[in-house]
Amino acid sequence: MVMDEKSSDEVKEILLESPDKISDLMKAVTHVHRLQVLALLIDGPREFGSLLDVVNLSKTALANHLAHLLRRGLISRSERGMYRITTDGRDFCEAIASFYKNSTSREMNQIEQLKTQYSRGFRALEMEEKMVANPPVMQYAAAHKSLSIT
Repeated sequence: MVMDEKSSDEVKEILLESPDKISDLMKAVTHVHRLQVLALLIDGPREFGSLLDVVNLSKTALANHLAHLLRRGLISRSERGMYRITTDGRDFCEAIASFYKNSTSREMNQIEQLKTQYSRGFRALEMEEKMVANPPVMQYAAAHKSLSIT
């Protein structure tokens, strides 16, 4: 998707106007466990214990991650201790997911992985063909034949 000049100017203005705030917001989700918490909350509110059961963290670590997301306004906590994703949090997750889905670097990584898998498979096939053409028994016999004295 190509940006038109107006939207390009708007994006540039926003990025230049608030780089520190944007960077701070980005840092809020640059941790695997924070992304995991946001993803879990997309389905609906959860209690601390429910999150703890899924994310495989200590209570302190989870509390720190939740506090980080709360400070950035990506999640909220009710009086009863239920955590829920905010509209901003949901929008942010949707933007990240959309970017990742449409990312050319992701596609390039997938292509590289396929090339590596193909290459490994091809090398294994070559080795198998060599083994069939010249099995170890024949290699052994040939080596010992040349060493034998007649």
